[in-house]
Amino acid sequence: MQRRIAIVSLFLLLTSLLASCAAAEPPQTSGPIEEITLEVNQSTITQNPPTNKPDETGPEADTKLNPTPPVNKMSPGASVAKVPGINVAELETQIHSLINTERTKQGLPPLAWNDSLSMIARKHSEDMVQRNYFDHTSPEGYGPMERCEQAGLTIRGCAENIFLCPQARVNWYVNNVYSHSDYHSQDNIASLVVQGWMDSPGHRNNILNGFWTSQGIGAGISADNKVYVTEDFN
Repeated sequence: MQRRIAIVSLFLLLTSLLASCAAAEPPQTSGPIEEITLEVNQSTITQNPPTNKPDETGPEADTKLNPTPPVNKMSPGASVAKVPGINVAELETQIHSLINTERTKQGLPPLAWNDSLSMIARKHSEDMVQRNYFDHTSPEGYGPMERCEQAGLTIRGCAENIFLCPQARVNWYVNNVYSHSDYHSQDNIASLVVQGWMDSPGHRNNILNGFWTSQGIGAGISADNKVYVTEDFN
């Protein structure tokens, strides 16, 4: 009987210690989210496509970029599409206009174009291109607020959306050897960027936040035809 009481007492002691350890853990807290990442994958790999027709896929928010667009087979004599040129300044303006269209639909005033924010946004996109990363924070640890401070820009606050997708819509292969790619047009990329953000709750909230009065859009194009876009709000 005494042994049984001792075992029960030991069990209660262990239970009490475990409860104390769990209670001692610090509470988990989270602050306001000001920086949101969007990486759009326009492509998926198809190992054995059933036809020679290219596959088009819609934007998928917050996924890892697939480095290889869909695999499709074609006949050796098929024509080859050229990479369409992208005018970065025009692309930025198109995205800005489409963002304001989405705000107008919700009864919100349009965002003013902010030259200083646009310069900061473009430099960040170009930095991601040159140093091959995709993040709100640079390798040195600088985020959007630090970038604004370094540029001498006084702001009330900052929210940021970023976007990355391959310009190639689909890759074609002949006898399992890469042949060429079909590409998104500039107009299509502008639409994909905004639609991708609007389909993601966090990015949509940034776009439709009535607190912001201006924005800057900055784009960069990598040597391997990937499009980087940064959107900064103030």
